[in-house]
Amino acid sequence: MKAGVPGRAHGLRKLDATRAANNRATINELQALFGWTDVKMPMLYTKAADRQHLSMEAMDKIGIPEGDANETATSIPAPEGEVRAKIKKGK
Repeated sequence: MKAGVPGRAHGLRKLDATRAANNRATINELQALFGWTDVKMPMLYTKAADRQHLSMEAMDKIGIPEGDANETATSIPAPEGEVRAKIKKGK
């Protein structure tokens, strides 16, 4: 090994690709950085990053501050109060 490290560099490539995708690198940018000719690999990395960015942007649009979001939640909680009462009455 040139770097004197046993094993392969796959873990480092994966880390770099993940970091790039999390910093909004596009599929084309990832292809250029890592020499991928197919879109399958960069799509793996951008899919999760895109979902996270889109959810944060959506929460901002509906007025949920980033610090108030439950990081483990998968949906917005059901409405409370007057809205909940109207749903129960069928209005």
